[in-house]
Amino acid sequence: MKYNCKYLILSFILLSVIFGNSIVDEVKRNTGTHNIEYIQVNEEGKIRMMSGVLVTKKTDITLFDVTSFCTSIQQFLTQHSFNEDFIYVKTQTSITGTKHFRFQQVYNGIPVQGRFLDIHSNNDHQISSLSNDYKFIRDISVIPQISPEIAVNRAKQDTDSNLLKKTTPELVIYTFKSEPKLAYKIELHLRFDSKIVFIDALTGDLIHTFPLVFFDGPTIGSGENLLGEWVDSLYVYEGVGFPEITNGLSYPNLYCEDFCWDFGDCDNENYDDCTLNYDSGNCQEGYILDCDGNCVFEDVTGWALGNGNCDDPDLFVDEELIQTGNINMVDASHPGREPIFTVSSYGNFYEELSYVNSETSVFDSDTSYHSHRSGVSSHDYHKKTLDYFESHGFLGMSGTGLRLANIVDYGPGSWAGINNAFYDYANQTLNYGMGSGAYRPWCAGQDVVAHEFTHSFTAHTSKLVYRYQPGALNEHMSDAFGYFVEAEFQNGGDWLSAEDITLDGTGIRDMEDPTQFGDPDHLESPYYHSGSSDNGGVHTNSGVPNKVLFLVVTGDTHYDIDVAPFNNDPDESREIAGTIWFNWNAYYLSEFDGFFTAAGKMLQTAMDIFPDDTNIHETVYDAWRSVGVDIFEPYIELNSLTITEVEDGVINPGE
Repeated sequence: MKYNCKYLILSFILLSVIFGNSIVDEVKRNTGTHNIEYIQVNEEGKIRMMSGVLVTKKTDITLFDVTSFCTSIQQFLTQHSFNEDFIYVKTQTSITGTKHFRFQQVYNGIPVQGRFLDIHSNNDHQISSLSNDYKFIRDISVIPQISPEIAVNRAKQDTDSNLLKKTTPELVIYTFKSEPKLAYKIELHLRFDSKIVFIDALTGDLIHTFPLVFFDGPTIGSGENLLGEWVDSLYVYEGVGFPEITNGLSYPNLYCEDFCWDFGDCDNENYDDCTLNYDSGNCQEGYILDCDGNCVFEDVTGWALGNGNCDDPDLFVDEELIQTGNINMVDASHPGREPIFTVSSYGNFYEELSYVNSETSVFDSDTSYHSHRSGVSSHDYHKKTLDYFESHGFLGMSGTGLRLANIVDYGPGSWAGINNAFYDYANQTLNYGMGSGAYRPWCAGQDVVAHEFTHSFTAHTSKLVYRYQPGALNEHMSDAFGYFVEAEFQNGGDWLSAEDITLDGTGIRDMEDPTQFGDPDHLESPYYHSGSSDNGGVHTNSGVPNKVLFLVVTGDTHYDIDVAPFNNDPDESREIAGTIWFNWNAYYLSEFDGFFTAAGKMLQTAMDIFPDDTNIHETVYDAWRSVGVDIFEPYIELNSLTITEVEDGVINPGE
């Protein structure tokens, strides 16, 4: 088999050729391992990726084991020492039993944004791979020359709507497509937008912004659903005794007096030395008590107003005014996760809300404003989506069981338009427009619902930024799980996206042949988007990894490269792909990863989960190679036979 031969040759070359004092020999000597299967080295001679059996211990891997391993090879991971340049972030255990340890790169104690060292174990409880996003940083100032207040004011200059919330500016080292810079990282949550803004802490210049609202459009969104199908198993709630919506549907209220005084909002004075002082109350882990006495998602604890006003959130929903009926679309049947709430905003945007409801357990009203058909589709599809993700160990919208609130049939008044669907990070909701013209309501398709949910999955795991190649991977991840969930529940599904949203059934993207919709299937494709529109081509360029998914599941010849499927049984092949894709996003990818880095991390994922199946490894390698991302060849320097990093792993055509 051509890949196996190449794989063995590459392994032999990379393990045999001297690079300086021979990194491979040094690693073997320091760790006692003799089974390194492949290694990538950046231009400074530091390990970028490494796989094999890196520690032979076969007992439960601990943080101590990992730090000892990293310390033993620290000269190949960092320019200083492991303890000086990395801090521990978290440990995760997948449903397959593999462990994943993450360390954040720091420079003089300041986090380097998006730069991580990840250590992974295989199913035999051995340290089996690492990926190192380490960035060399030389002699930059870590003393800001502008205040956090000036940084916030600069960040707000490019906003075109009312500021709802902001985070306390955080000092970071910014490196994405840039020389390292000391920067303030600020989250702005606006009435018509939400974004992360990076401001140069020395000059006050805007460095870059990344969106926090993820759109699909124009893409898409028992009783009878929107396709005229009857859904027999619809989990609903009789009466109104169901739990409240955790966090509500408003943006959290952190504007009460304590918060205002802490941040100088009530008297226009600065309180830079204040520590945010909130009471977590009786909230469960991951939540805090806000000013209204509600338990809100902990990710918003840094939000403050910073405009001199003690006012309420702009998007405010009084839960007591959400209309109910005898039978309500609230699924509180699952003991391990919070409910699914399906809410109609028919013909308006968060102004008149009602739980989709009926006088009986049958939801088949033809009255449009009852939203029965949209509700049936959305409620059913969201439960199936949650069930699929739970099979991988991810509960609710957050992975820890957070409720799923979805708004169907929203109308005019939204910044997104009614022919759209989007995930809103600020209030953790999934929103589906009522549709018009050539489109059904945007919750009509299982793949669209799973697509929007996956934006939440990504936001709580890899956090891929919504720009350029990382953003294309973000969109691809949603397309991929749209396919996986649809295939799970609809007889294998299909490779079109949103075909049930478009009245003519054509959809809006094609993973089998992305070029049908003007999307690229290769880095050198004339359809590859190199400009800045669409956040750097996030929807267009997702065609490249979309094609990779199609190839690994079905197999094909693409640009004269033969790609074998993971398995000749299509169901088994898809199941293998789903396992790899879930773990790839949950434990391996980082927020700034481009296609080259992501491809290498997918190979690591496959090797860690299926260590003895080289056919799977070969398929991953060949699929990426067929779309112009060769994990090995373009990055081998013949004089040293090492693999080097170019542009932080972000490849653009023509470079």
